[in-house]
Amino acid sequence: MLSAKGNASFFGFGPKGAAQMDFSGHERKKLFCNQGGKKLVDVSYFSGIDSAQDGRTVAVADLDHDGIPELIVAMRDRPLFHVWSRTGARTTRALVLRVSGDGRTSPAGALGAIVRAEACDGHSLTRVVAAGTGFGAQDSATLTIGAGTCEKLPSLTVRWPSGLEKTFKDVKTDELYEVNEQRLHNVPGYFQARRTGSAAAPTPVPAGGGSVFLATLAATPVWDARGTRSFPTGHDVVYVDFWASWCEACKRNQPAVDALSRRFADRVDFVGVSLEEHDGAKAVAEHAKSTAYPLAGSDSPAAVIAASRAIVGDHPALPHTALISRRTGTVLWQGAGVPTVSEVEATLSRARDGG
Repeated sequence: MLSAKGNASFFGFGPKGAAQMDFSGHERKKLFCNQGGKKLVDVSYFSGIDSAQDGRTVAVADLDHDGIPELIVAMRDRPLFHVWSRTGARTTRALVLRVSGDGRTSPAGALGAIVRAEACDGHSLTRVVAAGTGFGAQDSATLTIGAGTCEKLPSLTVRWPSGLEKTFKDVKTDELYEVNEQRLHNVPGYFQARRTGSAAAPTPVPAGGGSVFLATLAATPVWDARGTRSFPTGHDVVYVDFWASWCEACKRNQPAVDALSRRFADRVDFVGVSLEEHDGAKAVAEHAKSTAYPLAGSDSPAAVIAASRAIVGDHPALPHTALISRRTGTVLWQGAGVPTVSEVEATLSRARDGG
């Protein structure tokens, strides 16, 4: 269950009619873990989902067909779109179901259909095919049902809006089924990517890629609000903010990076790197006057940009962030946008543990 707070808004207008932030725009998001249907445990901080952005709506969908649904969250402020997914391989089984109606006995199709699955351990799970599941959002109409360790569900019951109810016995899990008021049939291939290992996965950073990048970066002039200075080397973990002068999203996200740099100043070295080859030393130095951390830049940035490709690829979405261990050259975390405080904390914890 995710709570995306801040839906009720009050807008004022400042100079030149600029809209001001609402009363409740920055409560942190909440994620609760269901402990066997007995209690809910707040895992917001540990999951990294406790963003302070102005959350508007949330939806659930299994985007990568691995049996673990993702949380898709829309924000009022940028970056507007977030996808949170569970890390690590799935160790339990799942059944995926698409419910439809024949349009005659159920004029609304499958909307309102109730699915009840009986698991091997006696627990039952209920899912409903809904037209809408939140403010301006709808969960995927393809239902994902966790099956624990069951290779077959003892029974699967579907009740359509017409009142027709059908029960299917010994339904094999880790499969996708389509069910209508006439029959239940298997649709192969849904879990194929997960089984063959060809599912979308992060591109591994070449061995030594992080070390090469940091070594190249260390030879580049670094600028801050006071003028030129040396590359920061006080801590093992280096936070690299990839940006460009033309990147409007980078400018909007700058306050968030500034806040992180102040919060983690005693544990992390922060530096910004422009991936625009025309951002020379003068442009970088000028921009550094408005940032809370130093920026690397020279009139010959080709070497740094080339070395960054081992970390972020050829054309990364900007802004982009990487946290790199200076000691091992390992890229500990990377992704588009700005990480949350929890994500940085989790990364530092893994670095301490040698992960």
